[in-house]
Amino acid sequence: MRVTRNSLARVYWWPLATKMGIILATLWSEETGQDLVEYALVAALIALTSVAAMNSAANAVTTVFTNAVANMSSTTT
Repeated sequence: MRVTRNSLARVYWWPLATKMGIILATLWSEETGQDLVEYALVAALIALTSVAAMNSAANAVTTVFTNAVANMSSTTT
């Protein structure tokens, strides 16, 4: 839908009939970038979850190796 000054005046939206108002009305009516934004939000959520999971996994691996070193040093003395 193309928004022009005349079409805005017909729907009694005259205060927004300036150039900025036309741009805002056009952006409000378009939905072309909606899917891209949704995919970006899902990707960001997956990334944050992955970082949290890797942090937990790193702590677990550190604990395992610390215990292994402690066990090896106690058996050699």
